[in-house]
Amino acid sequence: METQLHQTRERLMDSALVVFGRRGFPDTRVEDICRAAGSARATFYRHFSGKDEVFDALLSRLIDELDEISSDLDPITPDRSGYLTLHRLMGELIAVAERWSAVVEALSVPRRVPAAERDRAIVAANQVSVRLGAAIDAGGVTGPDARVAALGLVALSDGFGHQVRTWDIDIDRPAVVHSVTALGMRMLHPGLDIGALGLAA
Repeated sequence: METQLHQTRERLMDSALVVFGRRGFPDTRVEDICRAAGSARATFYRHFSGKDEVFDALLSRLIDELDEISSDLDPITPDRSGYLTLHRLMGELIAVAERWSAVVEALSVPRRVPAAERDRAIVAANQVSVRLGAAIDAGGVTGPDARVAALGLVALSDGFGHQVRTWDIDIDRPAVVHSVTALGMRMLHPGLDIGALGLAA
């Protein structure tokens, strides 16, 4: 019984994410989520008090993912090791931005979602940029300010993930991650010869 309840809750959350992406959070109704999930309204209300609570649950998952992928970053040094650290992070951030695009899009417009959720998201995004900034600083950055560079890289990964999802661009994912990583490394370490690292796209 507990497994079935969990599966129903997961189905409702997955359906809400799809509907938020299609209709936008403000225009989504509980009925839309129920229809997409193939569930009755009574079933929905056994799990959530309304669409705000579903959004909050989705946001919690997004925040957990961001915390996990940014919690243990090695220094982004001007060498193969630094490249691989940034490559992993950029690939994961692009995937997160793509997967959670509907939530991120709703959060990007003030007053579109409850203020408490937006505040939580800002804290989480700031934490990612602080951690990335520390990894950049520890790597002996020779380019821009580490904190500003971190914000720029987070924004770059978010933009790519959003475009991949909403524009349905047919791209080679590994090549995109390599290109974004190389761009970031050139920004952080202008004298670095990326080709000399012996990395393939």
